[in-house]
Amino acid sequence: MNNLLKSLNQILVGGILISAFACGGEAQKADDTVTTDTVKTEAVTTPEPAGYQVSAEEQQAGWKALFDGKSLDGWRSFQNDSLKAWAVEDGCIARVAEGNDIITNEQYENFELKLEWKIAPEGNSGVFYHVVEGDHKTTYETAPEMQIIDASAGRYAGDKTTPKQKAGANYDLHAVDKEYAKPVGEFNEAHIICNNGKVQYFLNGQKTADFEMWTPEWKKLIKGSKFDKMKGFAEAKTGYIAFQNHGDKVWFKNVRIKVL
Repeated sequence: MNNLLKSLNQILVGGILISAFACGGEAQKADDTVTTDTVKTEAVTTPEPAGYQVSAEEQQAGWKALFDGKSLDGWRSFQNDSLKAWAVEDGCIARVAEGNDIITNEQYENFELKLEWKIAPEGNSGVFYHVVEGDHKTTYETAPEMQIIDASAGRYAGDKTTPKQKAGANYDLHAVDKEYAKPVGEFNEAHIICNNGKVQYFLNGQKTADFEMWTPEWKKLIKGSKFDKMKGFAEAKTGYIAFQNHGDKVWFKNVRIKVL
């Protein structure tokens, strides 16, 4: 009898152990199922860059965006050359290859232009206005320029660049009195006001140039510059806005204009 009870006890204990082991195995399997089948992995997406969003107040004041941050709609290459030299990069108009300058589709006479620019180390570029095409080969043959440059080191550092060639200058015509550009790699805020020949440049909130075109003084200034040999330089009272392809990487964003 004792042997029978002992055998029954062993069978009972073994059954319990087998049951516990089996339950443990199923529980582990259930945990694995939760881990692999029910945990969702969300794809990491990068927000699509947006261009300058003109506020309701700016719209009421007459401002409009010239660049949507996604496409080059509203822009083309100077002399209708291939636009391969320019592309949208990180929400900016960026110089990406050799080619002509990029210009607006529309022409402007009196305006305020605001934008932000960033230049690569030792880079050079510029913002032009009143650009005329005709039989001209470059934008700078006919248009004044707000200079963009990194003169902090390398090929444009020190006396390699004159005050008339520094960032914010009216290139080769009106000098700046100091360095106004932010350290290379940072975006700079540019503002150009052109109204009936009276022009002002601002860089990072500070005035860098103030002059009047088409006056005797203006003509004398041109006479003493390299532009004297360029037929029609700065004579037009209306024209395209352009960004220069000087062979260096440059970025433009938040480009907007107000017609005066």
